[in-house]
Amino acid sequence: FVLMLCPTELQLNDELLAETLERSKLRPPVGDDDVFEPQKFLTAVFDRYGARHLDLLPRFRAASRDSRLYGINDSHWNVAGNHLAAEVLADHLTSPASTGEPWPWQEAEARGIPASSPEER
Repeated sequence: FVLMLCPTELQLNDELLAETLERSKLRPPVGDDDVFEPQKFLTAVFDRYGARHLDLLPRFRAASRDSRLYGINDSHWNVAGNHLAAEVLADHLTSPASTGEPWPWQEAEARGIPASSPEER
């Protein structure tokens, strides 16, 4: 399994963040350090305990420059956001390098056991 860190729209949309902070009157606008603190904290915890994880924030932040990833007035991903999350997760799960672990059939091949066909994997 892999733990997936999902960004909020406030982490992607600087204008929405500024508007939300202004309306809330809770405190002045925050900097990047505060906005990304949840990912930094959780990444440190996961790394400390060796938990496999995937942070969607970098890819979502990059993609949000060109397309909307959340519904209007909705904190859930829209079709584009769901598609991007699926793409990033699939890339992660199909790349042994990203997990640092060989796939089971690679371990078998290393021990001299014939590999199964791709359909059996």
